[in-house]
Amino acid sequence: MTTPQTHSPTLLKPVKPVGIIGYGAYVPRYRLPAREVARVWTGGKGGLPIKEKAVPGLDEDVMTMSVKREMRPHGKRYELC
Repeated sequence: MTTPQTHSPTLLKPVKPVGIIGYGAYVPRYRLPAREVARVWTGGKGGLPIKEKAVPGLDEDVMTMSVKREMRPHGKRYELC
């Protein structure tokens, strides 16, 4: 049996202060009515805990939405194709 080695606690200490300084969210513009989801999934017989669901547009993927969210708080205008 080997004895566990102990490491110095300063080994992983960063040189500069790090941490989360903010957060944000992007909600797509388009909405899908909950009654349409219920119609497709349950034949219209299921309960509807929500009125609508936000869905991305045809040209919105994860990267596009991330860039839109990141550019908004800095006051920059953006045009994504």
